[in-house]
Amino acid sequence: MSVNYSDPTDPENYNPNTKTTPAQEPVPGFIYTYKDGSGGWSSSSATNLIDSTVYDNGSGTLVPIAGNDYVLQRIYYFADSEITVIHHGQEEYNTMDEALAGIVTEDFEENPELTNAIFRGYLAVRGNTPDLSNENRAKFRAVGKF
Repeated sequence: MSVNYSDPTDPENYNPNTKTTPAQEPVPGFIYTYKDGSGGWSSSSATNLIDSTVYDNGSGTLVPIAGNDYVLQRIYYFADSEITVIHHGQEEYNTMDEALAGIVTEDFEENPELTNAIFRGYLAVRGNTPDLSNENRAKFRAVGKF
């Protein structure tokens, strides 16, 4: 038997800082966000596919990822609406190691609409990667609570 620690009807185990969301099959999809080129932000329509073909260079037009380069995408989650938003990568990297190092070195600009979202992690991904289980081409990095 599992206990839902975010259930306000169970005061003994209630934790307002925790929300249990059920696994969903199929995955309901997610939205990509990127800079619109004039100081604002654009969003894609919902998709079920990771887009490893383009990155956000800030111009408002997504640009193809060059050759065998990598990008660093950021993954956010809105618990109340159960919506996942992914930031397109904003820089290209020559190697997976450089992309992972970008976690701390990239001059990243976050969409301010994600202020209340939960930052879940990073996806370092090589351009045109259809199979995210190939660790030479895609690596997920979770982030801690704080």
